[in-house]
Amino acid sequence: MKVFPMKNDPKSICFRNFERRPLIEEYEECVAILKENGCIIGELKDCAVLYLAKCSLNGKPFEICVEDETLLRADSEETIEELLSFFET
Repeated sequence: MKVFPMKNDPKSICFRNFERRPLIEEYEECVAILKENGCIIGELKDCAVLYLAKCSLNGKPFEICVEDETLLRADSEETIEELLSFFET
């Protein structure tokens, strides 16, 4: 799984599944890393065309969106930068 910020949307992080694993595995790996770093993960809800989980990091809200790929979205670029740091190796 490769993780990178979206060029056209600085408030989003995209996950690319180069291993062609099932999308739910990618989501579960993402959630495990976020939880290890103190994020609170809400229930994944079916929202017609995608799945959405409302989450937070130290009181700062963000969302996990799952459609054809997994995305993290936040209103704050600072939050996105902090979330991105969890996935850097």
